[in-house]
Amino acid sequence: MVAAVKFTCPECGTELMQNGRFCHRCGWDSKVPGGAGASARGAEVYYGRARWKRLTMSVTTWITLAIVLAFLLVPQQGNTGAIVPGVPAPDFRLSSLDGQPTSLADLRGKAVVLNFWASWCPPCRSEMPHLQAVAEKYRDQGLVVLAVNLDESPAVIRSFLDRQQIKLNVLLDPGQHTAEKYKILPLPTTFFVGRDGVVRSRVEGEMDLNRAEAEVLRLLNQK
Repeated sequence: MVAAVKFTCPECGTELMQNGRFCHRCGWDSKVPGGAGASARGAEVYYGRARWKRLTMSVTTWITLAIVLAFLLVPQQGNTGAIVPGVPAPDFRLSSLDGQPTSLADLRGKAVVLNFWASWCPPCRSEMPHLQAVAEKYRDQGLVVLAVNLDESPAVIRSFLDRQQIKLNVLLDPGQHTAEKYKILPLPTTFFVGRDGVVRSRVEGEMDLNRAEAEVLRLLNQK
């Protein structure tokens, strides 16, 4: 029996397939004698792509992802046309998970906490238990907490609420038309609307329990 002949790269000694043209480790190319190896020294190659190229692509991808997340989740300054304290809260009519319509105008005389959220948003998920706590604690004082979900399916929302044991009144915003009306940029964003329908404060980003309760007490104490 004739022993198998091994072929190795003349540049780095890596074993190659029989009659292999390329070395995927150092970049040696049999069609470019003396050139390919020299050009690839110091830059390991895997599957025809230099390590520095793979690292550059990876870094670029992560930077792009970070920019997108920052745009969605980090409070932004100078949001043109934003609904700010002192202006009437835009009216809307949205359905709950049970199909019951809710209009902001129908809640005139109540203090309303209007929270825009999505289940894929980590700060939104962390904030939910605090909103539920203030909703239960101050319900008898005329507080209504509405959690407006941005364009997720009822099945996804119900699954999230069941897992987290959240019992807030969730409204559906298909197409995010109400979110656009309120100029929502980061998530979560919460509006505290007075009994007269005027926005009293706006909070962009996650609130802890102390912040949520402080905003609610200020809202309830305003005439």
